[in-house]
Amino acid sequence: MAKIEAHEFSKGIIKACSESRIVKSWDVKIYEHAVAKIRVFLVDKSFLEVYYNSETSKISFAWIRNNKRIYGADNLGYWHLHPIDNPEEHIKSRKMSFKRFLLNVEKYFKSKS
Repeated sequence: MAKIEAHEFSKGIIKACSESRIVKSWDVKIYEHAVAKIRVFLVDKSFLEVYYNSETSKISFAWIRNNKRIYGADNLGYWHLHPIDNPEEHIKSRKMSFKRFLLNVEKYFKSKS
């Protein structure tokens, strides 16, 4: 991914959230044009945490329920997943977009309903 400012990165997150049936609302915080911290509130009272830093190229996505990460993806060192069945595990993966991450969360929602 080419480096983009935090504001531009956030616009993509908001677009994906606005198209999702499981997203209730979101809160975006931008720091120094380089860092975005976004909390996406879901209909089941869980939430997604999104972190982006254009200066370090760090990106992380986490699904949080009851104050615990239950699923995640980030590029700390290399792209990897923290799978739903064992969120402490690191499974090497290809680069993940927020849209793909959100689609994975939506699939889990559908499988539980």
